[in-house]
Amino acid sequence: MTISEQPPEAPTAAPTLAPTPIPSPTPVIIDLINEPNETWAQQAADYGAGFLSVDKTNSGIWQYPQGSFRHPIAFQRLGDTAYLIDAGRVLALDLVQPQAPQPILSPMDTIEGITVLEPLDLSIEGQQLFVLDRAGDVYRYDIPTDVWSVDRYDRPVDDESGNYYVAVDAVENGRYLLEGNYVYALRYGMEQNLLWTLPTARAVDISVQGDDAYTLFQEMDSQTGWLKKYRDTQQIKWYRAAIDISQPRQLNATPTTIYILDQDGYRLLLVDAESGALLKLLQLPQQDPVSAFWVSDAGESLLLAGQDRLYFYDQPGRLAVVPGEPAVDFPRSYDPTYLAQLPPLVIPIAGSEMTPRDLQMPGAPRHYRLGIHEGTDLYWQPGTVVRAIADGQIIRANHDYQPATPALVSYWRAETQLQGYTPEEALDFYRGMQVWIQHENGFITRYGHLSQISPDVVVGTTVVQGQTVGAVGNSGSPMSLNSDSTDAHLHFELWLQDHFVGQYLRPIEIRGWIERLMLPEE
Repeated sequence: MTISEQPPEAPTAAPTLAPTPIPSPTPVIIDLINEPNETWAQQAADYGAGFLSVDKTNSGIWQYPQGSFRHPIAFQRLGDTAYLIDAGRVLALDLVQPQAPQPILSPMDTIEGITVLEPLDLSIEGQQLFVLDRAGDVYRYDIPTDVWSVDRYDRPVDDESGNYYVAVDAVENGRYLLEGNYVYALRYGMEQNLLWTLPTARAVDISVQGDDAYTLFQEMDSQTGWLKKYRDTQQIKWYRAAIDISQPRQLNATPTTIYILDQDGYRLLLVDAESGALLKLLQLPQQDPVSAFWVSDAGESLLLAGQDRLYFYDQPGRLAVVPGEPAVDFPRSYDPTYLAQLPPLVIPIAGSEMTPRDLQMPGAPRHYRLGIHEGTDLYWQPGTVVRAIADGQIIRANHDYQPATPALVSYWRAETQLQGYTPEEALDFYRGMQVWIQHENGFITRYGHLSQISPDVVVGTTVVQGQTVGAVGNSGSPMSLNSDSTDAHLHFELWLQDHFVGQYLRPIEIRGWIERLMLPEE
């Protein structure tokens, strides 16, 4: 590498506008009013099933300080300890003595020399806790000895690698992974691995009981959910849940009952494991949707996790206010309360629709650089106009961008392999020519791989929604070494503070929020 080709330092962005002030939290009062939804109650009655609205008369509540866990996406329990994933951390919660959650694994921790990127799912088998990383790795935590190890490594240095594992379940006969890009199930950890293809749909979750593997999906172009049952890799064709599933989020199978969290966390369906008949419909708290749950094999214990709350189903009177101070780093990019308050946005390319591939959405693994995708890719012809999604102020526009060279591409590839993940300086290199805009509500948008930036887009100027900021290209992409059109697309990121929107969410939730925030034009 010549002196002129030394890797540049990532530019420092201009000072950002202050985010919208967040009111001071009000004193905590443990309460839960959950008026029954008459439509759901009637629906349960039509199926000859039970119906219950979870409230303070039938469930205990532990209220944690604000910010303890805002949107858990995985939940397990062993004895008197619960484990959940929130904000990419694996937290341990004492279920005997109410106290602050204790992080036992966080992003950028190292396990046997492997850097943890972002825990995505959990499973427990015996005294072992298994953690799926968004990069595809699986870590194993021996609970009695407090020792972590790598159970499976899956960061191949391969430009063509596209595996996207979205869920894990550990049982006696191995560990099962649900893959969402090529859509298959994989069992590993035994003398003979198993792999079988699944229907074309969006993979949500997998849960295994004995020889039966239950899989939860969502249709490609709607929010309708499917429940599929497999035995020895063969689908039980006649098996299905009797009730329609919508916006599925989590699945948990016991020997007799299948539990399905759907309606984006507003209800829990109990389905017979043999017939698929609806047994019970639980209306979950409507002011605090449940984002993760755990149920014992015998079904006698059910725990629900919401925003800074645990619900102990069928244990009324088990009330506690967990001591501690509220967190100050609000709002948070993965908090549904914040996301729901974002202003209407336009998609950055007029006439575009959202990519149908989850691998091109935020949170997907990027195996060639051992990292995670932080934005949404929209593939269009080079030169296609890119526009601001909302009013804002330009805080970065690198008009002086110098095209990538073979030496720089080789340097950053070697650097990611050396470190085992993509450092921030490498990410900035791969984004190429880019524009950053600061908007109201504290969020920032980034537009990358541009072929050009509009001359009037300079740091300090304001832009209005829909204004042209640049054009589609492939700058920064390794493919740009071949031509200025190969792999041309807009790489678009939405950020709040130090986190991109899509980080710390389930893949199925990421798509839901991105599509909700940026609807295509009529």
